[in-house]
Amino acid sequence: MNPKQQRHVEILTRLEAGALDVATATELLGVSVRQLRRQRVRFRLDGMAAVIHGNCGRQPANRTEPARVAQILALAGPEGQYHDLNTCHMQELLAREEQIVIGRSTLDRLLKQAGVRQRAKTGPPAHRRRRLRRAAEGMLLQMDGSPFHWLERGGRRAP
Repeated sequence: MNPKQQRHVEILTRLEAGALDVATATELLGVSVRQLRRQRVRFRLDGMAAVIHGNCGRQPANRTEPARVAQILALAGPEGQYHDLNTCHMQELLAREEQIVIGRSTLDRLLKQAGVRQRAKTGPPAHRRRRLRRAAEGMLLQMDGSPFHWLERGGRRAP
């Protein structure tokens, strides 16, 4: 168990022993009263295993298989047939020619992690000089060009 989980077990143990009240335990753990109630019930049933996350030690469901990754890297490597293609084009050709369906962002990430592709170099931010203010009084003066008197006299202007 990591230190955070050990602290969690210690707080729940002190809560069960009556050394801590619920309000203090929720504050220490940073959870709501409802969540503390759930954790407390699970702690009574499972003991210390209750604080360990259920997915701990499992592989992600959307993980790309290592054999597939090796195949892609062989095709995209310096001697591979797709070494000079960009990521989008390579993804399309892998799907059409090799029947390897993989997302563009996943393909890009795999190639960068393996060192086949380089991250885009970002230059210094472009310097933009602000223009000086124009000292022109009345530039935003708006004039009404309609033949109607909208505000002053209300009614139609004489022809």
